[in-house]
Amino acid sequence: MKITVYQHHIDDGTPRNTKCCPVALAIKDMYSHCDDVVPRVESDFIRVYLRNGKMGYERHYEMPDEVADFISFFDDGDDVEPFAFELEEYIPKLIYTEGGA
Repeated sequence: MKITVYQHHIDDGTPRNTKCCPVALAIKDMYSHCDDVVPRVESDFIRVYLRNGKMGYERHYEMPDEVADFISFFDDGDDVEPFAFELEEYIPKLIYTEGGA
């Protein structure tokens, strides 16, 4: 899945915040069709919780090197530029269903 971090994600992002960094904001925009999206950009992977209707899922993605570098620069207050990257998904995991399976 291709993710694009635009300038508005950088402008609105919060350093050292796994849920509000520019990468998390870009991922949230990619899943705007879902009822609830909570991305967490961890040190070595990206976790995205999704809820759409009664179904909830958690997806894990490998952290691309260029994303780790971007986050490091952003967290340190360095100037960063918009960029795009690919996410390779780990196995999606069903979290819950309301009212049974």
